[in-house]
Amino acid sequence: MGFFNNFFKQKTSNNYSSNDINIVTLNAKRLVEIINESLTIANESNNPETKISRLGVAKDN
Repeated sequence: MGFFNNFFKQKTSNNYSSNDINIVTLNAKRLVEIINESLTIANESNNPETKISRLGVAKDN
């Protein structure tokens, strides 16, 4: 997340390009997908190791 911290500290909201906004938006959407996929797999799995692993993925993202 260091990239995002630096990204937002270096600019004011008035000078983000549409490309900057698109990149951040795409990354945010993908992170949400990863978290949701991991939670679904953890919820549906009968394997405790898989549950722990997928919850860790969701937590770390």
